[in-house]
Parts: sequence; structure tokens; C-alpha cells
Amino acid sequence: MTMDVYSLNYLNHLFDKIYGQYSSTGIKGYPNIMLPQHKGKEIVQYHFRTRSHPLFTALHNIWYKWNEEEKRFIKIIPLNISEMFSEISLAY
Repeated sequence: MTMDVYSLNYLNHLFDKIYGQYSSTGIKGYPNIMLPQHKGKEIVQYHFRTRSHPLFTALHNIWYKWNEEEKRFIKIIPLNISEMFSEISLAY
């Protein structure tokens, strides 16, 4: 998950309340000013990665379909989305 600098508070909230238990990296800034090639640059976004989990794989299979022409996954909103998520969980 990646967000700009202005959304850092929200990203921290998501990480602390929901995704932190699935992450081994923590929140990282980009560019990484600790790396020599990024020294002196300004951080413009923050991100974290989640571990692989069967739940995430199942959701990915529902929400994304491979497009052979474009050689990438395309997001598809399921027609039964209201059965899968509450309003609050969908907002997150």
C-alpha cells in the first residue's frame, strides 16, 4: 500500500489498526534517504508491504483478472460486493 506524504496519518492508522499484523516491513519512506543514491532527496510517499496470506490471495483472485493483451491484472469490482463487505470495511 502506497500513499503520498499528505496521507501519512491515514496510512499510520491503517497500519496500526488493520495491516500491521500482516506486515514485516513497517512503514517506509520513498525515496529512502538512508540509501546513498537517495541522499538529499525529499520523501514524497510512504508504503508498507503485507506478507503473503491465503486471504489476500483469495481477494486478489476475486478482484483482479489477468488481461492477456495488456499483460497485467485489471481490477474488477464484483457484482456481489455488498455481500462481501460492510460499508465500513469497504471504506477501508
